Amino acid sequence: MPFINNNNANLYYEEFGKSQEAGVDTIVFSHGYLFSHEMFLSQVDYLMSNYRVIVYDQRGHGQSDVPNDGYSIEELTSDALAVINELADGAVHFVGMSIGGLIGLRLALQAPDKLKSLTVINASAEATEPKTIRQFDSALSLARFFGIGPVLNKVLALQFSNNFLNDPQRKRAANFWQKQIASTKRKSLLKFGKANLSKTPILDGLTGNNIPTLIIAGELDQVNPVECSERLDDVLGNSDLFVIPRAGHAAPIEAPNPVNLALENFLSKQV
Repeated sequence: MPFINNNNANLYYEEFGKSQEAGVDTIVFSHGYLFSHEMFLSQVDYLMSNYRVIVYDQRGHGQSDVPNDGYSIEELTSDALAVINELADGAVHFVGMSIGGLIGLRLALQAPDKLKSLTVINASAEATEPKTIRQFDSALSLARFFGIGPVLNKVLALQFSNNFLNDPQRKRAANFWQKQIASTKRKSLLKFGKANLSKTPILDGLTGNNIPTLIIAGELDQVNPVECSERLDDVLGNSDLFVIPRAGHAAPIEAPNPVNLALENFLSKQV
């Protein structure tokens, strides 16, 4: 299986679509907390005929290692940069959801030469609200002793809208992700979760940043509400905001078609 080693962790990745030698652009996808590269499979299928597409698992998730450390936002950004440096010949289109989006924004500040464009899906560049920190701390404390089981339904309600969870036609997908999230290793659940809560705000530092950026927001996102995306759009110098009606936090899973079309339209303009 293909892995990249960075900061004492083997990071699993998969590659799809055109070859790098064909001269096509490369897209790198970075998922959110409790998910894996599989959350982007619809986007991969949609884009791979015209692009080289790379997806990877964050440390502690999917098929990547679950090390004892390395879960800070700075270190996760280092992981993403290692993926880009190892697998791409030049700058890439980076697509990140939630914490993956925050990683993309940090790349825009730290390594802008590595980005042709950036897509941020349901992410916030602001500090976590104290109320949210208290809620998550309480849930993580419970999970420390009993695992994710006692808080699983609450977690699912945060990640997905009721429209998705209660739709009989999407029951198979909902069940798949329920099992995937329930199988999260406790170490990753706790350490990655703590890093999520303690992120340093970077919104002000992004003022006027001119990297072409698409901001996608789910109308019903409870983790990073639409207002977070609106404030991000206000400070960036070259951004477009697209709000998906009736979608929750995990928009690439809940609303694959709107996400795919938004990405296609945005990327086609990046020449």
